Amino acid sequence: MNRKTLIATAVTAALAVPAYAQANDLNFDFYGSARVQVESVHPDNEDVLDSYTGVRDAYSRIGFNADYQFTEGLTLIGQLEVPFDIANKKVQDPWDQDVGEEDGQSRDIRVAQIGVQGDIGTLTYGQMWMPYYNAISYPVDMFSTYYSGFATYTVFRRQDTISYYSPDMNGLSFAFAWSEDNGLDGDDRIQLTGSYSFGDTTVSLGMDDERGDNDSTIVGLSLAH
Repeated sequence: MNRKTLIATAVTAALAVPAYAQANDLNFDFYGSARVQVESVHPDNEDVLDSYTGVRDAYSRIGFNADYQFTEGLTLIGQLEVPFDIANKKVQDPWDQDVGEEDGQSRDIRVAQIGVQGDIGTLTYGQMWMPYYNAISYPVDMFSTYYSGFATYTVFRRQDTISYYSPDMNGLSFAFAWSEDNGLDGDDRIQLTGSYSFGDTTVSLGMDDERGDNDSTIVGLSLAH
């Protein structure tokens, strides 16, 4: 029996710097996070992969949240967040430089959304984190590194998306998203989630309807404490 093992050690350092500004009734909350990891990889079989030690960016980003209160109980909100690949000194997502708008996600923008927030919930449009990821996949992906995301079985962020998040109703909440052309085979994608929180525990059930030629649908259940 041939034994093949890969030993990889990664040390990640993260630094977040928030800032806050106000112009009349328009509020800006600036933030940034530097996430750099040093990794050392030593495979048994170097015919497949050589040993190496290097520096890799682990999804550093800068951005801001903005809000403007129209009336009592109704607020205009927006968010813009861009990636910064510190290791390569470029504004880009470090994961896959072949990802582009044809895949439903801009590689030079992480989040770009605008919407309204009120007593009946939050409605947004743009490129954003998807409800199914937030409710089902994030509990197994919260320890972010360059290698995270392999157990999520769904998309992370997509552009041309409309989402709605309900208010908290005694621990119960719902979310819905429609994403144009971001399903399989160019179809639209639909997501629906429901969550119930009690104490420090949250149980969530979600559906990610990818549609496509095979009418594919993912259903997931998560428990986070």
